[in-house]
Amino acid sequence: MRRLTVVVRTVSPLWLVLAAHAGVTWAMTGLIWFVQVVHYPLFAAVGPSAFPAYHAAHTRLTTLVVAPLMLAEAALALGLVVARVEPAWAVWTGVTLLGAVWLATFGLSVPRHARLDPRGHCWPRGF
Repeated sequence: MRRLTVVVRTVSPLWLVLAAHAGVTWAMTGLIWFVQVVHYPLFAAVGPSAFPAYHAAHTRLTTLVVAPLMLAEAALALGLVVARVEPAWAVWTGVTLLGAVWLATFGLSVPRHARLDPRGHCWPRGF
């Protein structure tokens, strides 16, 4: 009778952090693509009188989805820095790009949402 040998290999916690970071990053990419392609164009279908309430709900509900993903992505990136993952240039490039995304979010997107007019357009340019 043949014996079945099972080999159990453990996965490095570092690989779990890297995989989780990649997963969250791809989730954010998909979410942002969906919002740009589907959600923002639908702003134009909301009438001027209903738009302020619609936009307020959009902002509140979108934040519930986006904020945890952004915080997880930042925490996992910090974990990769603290763990001194090699090559360091790759980690720091990712952290720099993530910083640029946060700057664009809070420096461009959030203020533009604050200036949306009742027609669903952003001043001075649309999304």
